[in-house]
Amino acid sequence: MPPESPQIVPTDLAPVIGPQFLGALFNAILFGVLSSQVYTYYMAFPEDGIHLKTLVYGLYVLETAQTALIMQTAFRMYVTSFGNFHSLDLVDTTWLSVPVMTTVGTFFAQLFYAHRLFTLSKSKVVPALVVLLACTQIAAGIVTGVLVKQSPYLSPVNFRPSVHIALGVWHSGSALCDVIIAASMAYYLSGFHTTVTRTRRLVQKIIRLTIETGSLTAMLAIAALVLSLLPDNAANYYAVILVFGKIYANSMMVLINRRAQWNSEDTKKWISSASLLGTDHTRTVPTELATVMA
Repeated sequence: MPPESPQIVPTDLAPVIGPQFLGALFNAILFGVLSSQVYTYYMAFPEDGIHLKTLVYGLYVLETAQTALIMQTAFRMYVTSFGNFHSLDLVDTTWLSVPVMTTVGTFFAQLFYAHRLFTLSKSKVVPALVVLLACTQIAAGIVTGVLVKQSPYLSPVNFRPSVHIALGVWHSGSALCDVIIAASMAYYLSGFHTTVTRTRRLVQKIIRLTIETGSLTAMLAIAALVLSLLPDNAANYYAVILVFGKIYANSMMVLINRRAQWNSEDTKKWISSASLLGTDHTRTVPTELATVMA
């Protein structure tokens, strides 16, 4: 017997199930992109340290499990229970696959950026702030998952006010964390002054890539926050949040795999010779920058 709880049964199902279908579809597509990124990492960086390998492969396992759960839910919604709104609106494993798994993956990616920030700045203040915000968003995301699990249906009418509060803390914390990461990395990288054109161009590429990936994840978190607060936007919110984890994982892998270009044999020889010869008044390739590239 279905739980006794109110449901909003729309007269037109397309605006309700359409965004969710597209969200699941794009999640699968982005999982394919992530698989390609992880394979590139496997082939290009076999000598990476155990910590980075654990992060990359652990995150990939997490995203694989999330996609499997989302596909299982999509199969139930659009195949075995198609046309049954009661089944379409069930929480099922959504509480785990969306808020919990998404926030866990985001948390570890943000810790990765916090470590890079510490390497660049040698300051504990900004990395500590990033870690604090990462802990805030993972706590709020897990609380959101637990509260959603206690709701019989995904219809917002069943959500207690605490769910919306947890959603707000989760997405606002994640967005603020992403903005700080992008701005701080761009700031610290721009502080490396050099007269060597090649070094300057390399730094500019890293800055541009950092801002692009950080801005993308921050805008997505802000969009999820706005949609979660607006009335009658539950379906659109689900569409955005279904791809949030994959966007974050792919953004991190883009930054990691970009080293394949920076670490070409030609670039390695240039870094080594320039550093040994001291061709610049300052360090041609600062140790911190070399660590970001490594």
